[in-house]
Amino acid sequence: MIKIADAVESKTNPRGKKFEGTEFDELVASIKEQGVIVPVLARPIKGGESKYEIVAGNRRFRASIKAGLTEIPASVQELTDVQAREMQIVENLQRVDIHPLEEGEAYRKLIEESRYDVEAVAKKVGKSVTYVRDRLVLTNLVKPGKDAFRDGRMNAGHASLIARLDEKLQKDAVEYTVGHKDSQYHETPTTSELREWIQERVYAEAMKSPPWKGDQEAQAVFEGCEECRGKGTNLFGKGAAEACSNPNCYAQRAAAYIALQLAKSPELVKLSGNYSNDDDLIGRSSYHEIAGRKDGCDHQESGIVVSGEGLGHKKVFCRAPECEKHWVRSAPGGHYKPTKQELAARKKQREDDAKKKAAADKRVLEAVAKVKWPMSEKHLDVLFDLVFRRFGYSYLQPVATRHGVKAVKTKRKYGYMGRDLEKPLVEMAEKNGKTGKLQLIFEIALETQGSDVKVLKNL
Repeated sequence: MIKIADAVESKTNPRGKKFEGTEFDELVASIKEQGVIVPVLARPIKGGESKYEIVAGNRRFRASIKAGLTEIPASVQELTDVQAREMQIVENLQRVDIHPLEEGEAYRKLIEESRYDVEAVAKKVGKSVTYVRDRLVLTNLVKPGKDAFRDGRMNAGHASLIARLDEKLQKDAVEYTVGHKDSQYHETPTTSELREWIQERVYAEAMKSPPWKGDQEAQAVFEGCEECRGKGTNLFGKGAAEACSNPNCYAQRAAAYIALQLAKSPELVKLSGNYSNDDDLIGRSSYHEIAGRKDGCDHQESGIVVSGEGLGHKKVFCRAPECEKHWVRSAPGGHYKPTKQELAARKKQREDDAKKKAAADKRVLEAVAKVKWPMSEKHLDVLFDLVFRRFGYSYLQPVATRHGVKAVKTKRKYGYMGRDLEKPLVEMAEKNGKTGKLQLIFEIALETQGSDVKVLKNL
């Protein structure tokens, strides 16, 4: 049992801090009658006013406060920030009412924050790799798509199809599925109808520049329709055999062309023109397309797009997570089981990152330890500079307006004109020396509190 007064809610709680409504009120009533049955997860805090941080169970913690409890049962564990964040995400995934979008975002956070690959995430949460990938795909939805999915205006089938498209086509597909915002009458298409609509749009774009354009050998293999053989009038390109405006014919020709290329070059990797991975096909999120010799690397491979945008086109690409040229700050999406060498490279990267973070933490502590009271003028200048780095234009503007200070026009990169408030505010403060700087630091910081009466009274 820990005292509620000694605990504080986690700032990284995945479910946020807004707890209200009928279900929450029912939880409060239940706690009043029976107490908290399932303990919250907490970790000790060294230093500060609070002794514990509630890692998981913020809703129970908040309901206990409202129920008038002074203590709460807790499982107290020593956890690093990374471990605590990971537990929060996994615990959030275990909710019965979790939306597929939230689930996908949680998986992505595990990959980005804990550096897991898709296979490791699937094992950790007890789901299949295919299931996790399908949820991850949903996170690529554009905002109108996410909103429509959350509101129930389209189902998971629609969302899954749309999320695999590029941004522009996604927006069109969302409007086709849910209708325009001003539409009074709109019939939602089935997933099959949406799939056909997408296929037609993808082919229509691809027909403008078919992969076999200029390839006499490939064209000789295809029979095609009357348009392809030059008897039609609605043609793209100069040659009759170059392109065809018939989607069914184009699909057959594309399939034949891809089969021909794979027969000639079996080493070609099958790629997807969609952003995310499709079954055993590698999506655009999982590789870096190499443009020219200068962009090449030791890990580059050759592939051909067999589905989606760019159908039939060949690409040179890099998908190696250990490539320092193309994947410095991120890693390609998981689409295959990593080799032992790749796993070793990822492990070393995590170890190097941990060392860098430890070194950075040490530097921070050493630097802060040098700050003494009374504060030196040099430390005041550092603090003064930090305030302007931390708080942007929106915080400086009301302060400037209060003092009648006007922004000055400045010429920025590429010839753009900007408005600078920092320079005139610094000049205003420096007129009053150290006192002026300290007063401006407080005034800018107060903007984050919305002129809190209690803060102003304490000041």
